[in-house]
Amino acid sequence: SILDQVKSDDILAYLVQQSFRLKASDIHLECQKQALRIRFRVDGVLHPIAQLSYDKYRQLLSSIAVAANVSTGSPDAQTGHINKTYKMQNGELVTVNLRVETVPTVYGV
Repeated sequence: SILDQVKSDDILAYLVQQSFRLKASDIHLECQKQALRIRFRVDGVLHPIAQLSYDKYRQLLSSIAVAANVSTGSPDAQTGHINKTYKMQNGELVTVNLRVETVPTVYGV
């Protein structure tokens, strides 16, 4: 996937930009058996957006955990938030407040 070639911080920025553009209310990062599935909730429906390798997912998860002040090693569900300004593709600066929730699963956090 193209996302596997992008730095983890840039992947998060890209996902936020695309979710904003599509007016998505949620970004779901879901560990599957073979890869990470990324879905956006748009108008109440989850839509598959991309898949990411586990190697790249671990880097992305680390970036999210640091930004949201959550632990990747905790066996319990956690809640954090990221308040950050992103530059959209059209140059517009948008400040977003992202709620981050982690839930341990069979295949990872």
